[in-house]
Amino acid sequence: MTEPQTQAASHGAGSATSAEIASQPGLWPRAVEVGVSATALQHELTRGPTLYVGCGSTAHLARALAFAHRRSLPTFAWSEAASEIWLASDPQSPRAHTVVAVSRSGETTETIEACRRAGRLGSTLMAVTASPNSPLSEMCTESVVVDFASEESVVQTRSFTSMLLASLAAQLTAAGSNASAVFEGISEMGEEVIKAAPDMTEQLADLSLESVFVLGSGLNGQLAPEAALKIKEMSATFAEGFPVLDFRHGPISLADQRTAALVLCGTSLAHELAVAADIEACGARVFTVGPDPRCSIETPRGASEVSTAVACLIVSQLAGLRRGLAKGLDPDAPLGVHAHVELNPTTGQTPLGEDTRQGTGVLADTYEQQ
Repeated sequence: MTEPQTQAASHGAGSATSAEIASQPGLWPRAVEVGVSATALQHELTRGPTLYVGCGSTAHLARALAFAHRRSLPTFAWSEAASEIWLASDPQSPRAHTVVAVSRSGETTETIEACRRAGRLGSTLMAVTASPNSPLSEMCTESVVVDFASEESVVQTRSFTSMLLASLAAQLTAAGSNASAVFEGISEMGEEVIKAAPDMTEQLADLSLESVFVLGSGLNGQLAPEAALKIKEMSATFAEGFPVLDFRHGPISLADQRTAALVLCGTSLAHELAVAADIEACGARVFTVGPDPRCSIETPRGASEVSTAVACLIVSQLAGLRRGLAKGLDPDAPLGVHAHVELNPTTGQTPLGEDTRQGTGVLADTYEQQ
């Protein structure tokens, strides 16, 4: 397994995250097989409208899954932040036949409360998680579990990509496609991206850069906010993700010599490279990843769009890691960020003095949102 070139010592800052990022390509075939074998989820995805929910990183994952669902399956799908279903649910929103709740820990209060509400309305609950026997798994009809991808560090890296791959493989299988064939060669692609990334990530670690934007279209566009979140979390840097063409509609006003843009290229290459050129003309540093020799990192041109999108996430993970280390931070444990958030559902407060990484927060199971 190729180790990413980082400044992390074997037991120093960022060492857990560094190892977890590097381990991803070896885990991805297992994640695909989990999704191919998830027959209960596959059945539910074809039965009626499907709502994908999550919080933080998994809210981004839910958005990407809803997008991919609509492209491969005949049933309608959409996504919502679990917290908004809990706090501000729209009574006119569509009724979901199936709710797919994505949560690494299976203990996030907002996701559990959203599922409680959906269950009372008659939706079938399915979980995608890295934690078996969690409160979320216990309340769902079936769980798709990638516990082999759980992490020691706070930031989601390999659990995110493994949950994404398992879910995509389940969707493709439900649609009658050969998911194993679609994702053939994804491990090798991930390894090649890791090998090619050090020069780019070193440049992104330049502390004269104050902000980073991540752009993409299609599935890359859905995942761009997650890619930006990795940089934001691990390096305390202002980072945002946008659909690539939307960047011209206002955000480009922020592009200057203190700005970097990471463009994740896919099937709209001409448009993506044109936007990259416009940003570069504003004085910003621009980096591109995609299936073209003009890209800073070239991915295999014969690979599927979904494989390329998953592999591209490694670049942003490594960029966040490298930049965090350059700033003297510990990417394993970003300040103020927890592996999951448990709240008192009545007050909305995090239990004071308790370590939410260890799952010791209070969850009032008797509380029912009206």
